Amino acid sequence: MSAGVRTLVSPAVLARPRGKAVYWTVFTGVVLLFTLAFLFPVYWMVTGAMKSPDEVGTHGSWATPGDDQPDSSRSGLPSLLVYLGIGIAIGQDGIGDIQFDN
Repeated sequence: MSAGVRTLVSPAVLARPRGKAVYWTVFTGVVLLFTLAFLFPVYWMVTGAMKSPDEVGTHGSWATPGDDQPDSSRSGLPSLLVYLGIGIAIGQDGIGDIQFDN
């Protein structure tokens, strides 16, 4: 075996202008996506911390204007239990027979 450096993209592909352009486009897109995914929650926390207690107490929904009740109040179950129930129902031993490998 050779002790050379292994990379995901071969040097021959990076030597071509199109290969280099595709590589940098994908790389830039992935970096921007991860930056957004990690910084957006920080932005959300900071803007939420600047709200007055009256704004925090209101729970209007942008998805259904005029409906001021949260989803869990309709069924009486917390949303987490609903998601867990769905996961158990369609999980590995359930209806969906989804195979999980750790």
